[in-house]
Formats: sequence, structure tokens, C-alpha cells
Amino acid sequence: GVFFTAIGIPKLTRTARFQQEFARYGYPGWMLPLTGAVELLGGAALLAGLAWPVLTIPAAAWVAATMVGALLTHARLRDPATRY
Repeated sequence: GVFFTAIGIPKLTRTARFQQEFARYGYPGWMLPLTGAVELLGGAALLAGLAWPVLTIPAAAWVAATMVGALLTHARLRDPATRY
């Protein structure tokens, strides 16, 4: 949860690094803060699941779906696994 919260913030705030990455991916600019919000909410929900276990499975599914999207993006670009 902490990782997704931490990685979502620079995307939500549109840092230069992630603007360059999303341009490389061929994604429109509006996808960057949307992705950041999705990751931030997923991470926060995972952390909230520590106090309210009913959130754990939906939050994990949310984060897993997000990671599938990331995996497909990197596969489409044929990024080597060592890139990240």
C-alpha cells in the first residue's frame, strides 16, 4: 500500500519524469494524473484494509488490475525487465 501511494503522488502531480514516460508510452496527457489517482486510491485502500479487512480483497484486485495495465504497456513497448 505504501509503495502505490508513494508512486501515485508524482504521477498525480505530473512530474517531468512521468510526463516523459507517458509520452514514450504514447498515452495522452490526461492519463498521467488519472493513473496517479488510481494508484494513490489503491494504495490508500490497501492501507485502510489493515484497519478494515473488508477492503483488502477489493483493494488488492484494484491494484492487480492496475499492474496488469502496466505490464501490458511495457510488453507492448518490449521494455526489458531490467528497465525497472
